[in-house]
Amino acid sequence: MSSAAPAQQHPVPRRRKFGLGAYVAAMPFALLVTLFLLAPLAWVVINAFRSDSGQFSLTNLSAVFTNAFYFQAMMISLKLSLISSVVGLLVGFQGAYSLYAIRETRFGQALVLINSLLSNFSGVPLAFAIMIVFGSAGVVTLLFQAFGIKLPLDVYSYSGILISYIYFQIPLAILLLYPAIESLKPEWQENAFLLGSSFRGYFVKVAIPVLAPALLGTFIILFANALGAYATAYALTNGNFNILPIRISSLIAGNLTLEPNMAAALALVLVSLMMMMTLIHQYLLRRYRE
Repeated sequence: MSSAAPAQQHPVPRRRKFGLGAYVAAMPFALLVTLFLLAPLAWVVINAFRSDSGQFSLTNLSAVFTNAFYFQAMMISLKLSLISSVVGLLVGFQGAYSLYAIRETRFGQALVLINSLLSNFSGVPLAFAIMIVFGSAGVVTLLFQAFGIKLPLDVYSYSGILISYIYFQIPLAILLLYPAIESLKPEWQENAFLLGSSFRGYFVKVAIPVLAPALLGTFIILFANALGAYATAYALTNGNFNILPIRISSLIAGNLTLEPNMAAALALVLVSLMMMMTLIHQYLLRRYRE
């Protein structure tokens, strides 16, 4: 007579307990988060709903959408962020894929290193470099003028700021997408070709679905990066360009007006836009995994 084999028992995972030392070690980080993230955010939320007299009011928040000047700043910021993020994502994806293709060569390794350096090149140094190259007395501008050609680019306007945004978005996109592209296994492409698929078919039906979470996450990061960018636009236009970060700065540190509550309302809108993009990303990522 055969007896049934006893069911294999799996150990019940126990919840890991942390000692007092772990909490003490986390205190500096918690202090930094409280002082430089939670406390400023609380100040923004409280003052956004406060009038100049200190009373609760929705006047400042409503002014963001009813005042043409502030509403224009929000729309220009969104437009700049959207265009620079889309262009940066497309060019960055192509660049990351190209770097992955030549990753084993010295030239490819050098380009990866250069891209890592360029991803940190933004702000005032980037604005200064753009003015040297494309400014009214820039190298390229004077070169075109020597041949009687007027360069159709004003770096001190919307087009110049857009180019500067795209410039610092592309290296960041490459830096974020390169590890994701490295996760593509070579045998996937080989199997697709053996089954009669073209490179386009492999790319659309295999590579893109696998990379979709990374592409979406990179776009969200690029969008938030552009939405909060301040130094480059300020340096190019001397603060005379109407976007949300510059408006916030002028309201709390301007020479003519000092309206911290209005600045808090604009900052709350800016933070809300970033949080909304993050929530959309999490929702789409969850739907994709399901």
